[in-house]
Amino acid sequence: MRWRIALGRFAGPREGVTFGLLVVAFVGCAFASSDFIGALNFSFILTNAVEVGLMALPMTMLIVMGEIDLSVGSTLGLSAAVMGTLVVQGVPFVLAALCSLVVGALAGLINGVLCTVFRLPSLVLTLGTYALYRGLAEVVIGTQSVATFPSWFVGWNTRYVVGLITYPQVFWVVCTVVAMVVLHQLRFGRTLTFIGANPVAARYSGLRIDRNRILMFTVSGLTSSAAGLILVSRLGSLDNTAGTGFELIVITAVLLGGTDFRGGRGTILGSFFAVLLVNVVENGLELVGISEQITTAIIGGLLVGSVLIDLLSSAGRRNLSGRTGSPQRGRPQAIITRSLEASAAPE
Repeated sequence: MRWRIALGRFAGPREGVTFGLLVVAFVGCAFASSDFIGALNFSFILTNAVEVGLMALPMTMLIVMGEIDLSVGSTLGLSAAVMGTLVVQGVPFVLAALCSLVVGALAGLINGVLCTVFRLPSLVLTLGTYALYRGLAEVVIGTQSVATFPSWFVGWNTRYVVGLITYPQVFWVVCTVVAMVVLHQLRFGRTLTFIGANPVAARYSGLRIDRNRILMFTVSGLTSSAAGLILVSRLGSLDNTAGTGFELIVITAVLLGGTDFRGGRGTILGSFFAVLLVNVVENGLELVGISEQITTAIIGGLLVGSVLIDLLSSAGRRNLSGRTGSPQRGRPQAIITRSLEASAAPE
């Protein structure tokens, strides 16, 4: 019984639906194209998923907390543009890479501070910084394309640890495991869930909502800049379009993975499955010759579908409770109760 409860922290029925969709997409792509099946193509899918997968980790925690960051792609582009410009100016590459990480963290910190100080909805605020950071990236790097990076930095996506498993893939998996522990096992993760379920009750409970909000936005910015380094290493060059459109894919994956867009519920494992699902669909459509525009439309449809699934499942649970005559405790109250009980237990 205890192992079932522990497993329930990491995944539930909603994550099972995502995994089922992943299996269906996998089988469908295998039938649609004979080139889909193969170890090399599987490694290619995982490699393309690394950047989005990394950014989906803090995004999951933010949405669980009741916030959202629409500027992750622009933050990636800005931090990469700073690194590329510094390299062109003759700054040592390692120092330039560190500066890009600092820029990403500062961009996230600005989001968190503005959201906290001015009490702005993160949806509106990060929509503004989405445009701001993208504009700054274009100013910093201009129209030039930078490809003067050290040979040891370029091509990490083709350097294998064992078999066809690359170093970026291992890094993503390790970060995913760490994020699972943080969100589902540590008190910090339970606090984020508590805040997302009912922020008013969380504030009256003495939880440091503002500090946690600033911290998570900063981590989101730092992770985006780290994903930018991996992207530049994979492509071998960068320009002012780096990271464009990543916001849509990241948010689609997180919501498709079962994270409630209203906050209070979500799992890292569900987001992991959803990132794989999105990349399997993209890869399969590319192999059968579907255009990039249609692929983008399909991803947008997945985003709408994920929200509808959550709304329909919530309505179904409410109707079921009404027919069975069970007491209406409600989603936020149930999560708050579980969070308080878990917080009272020793780590």
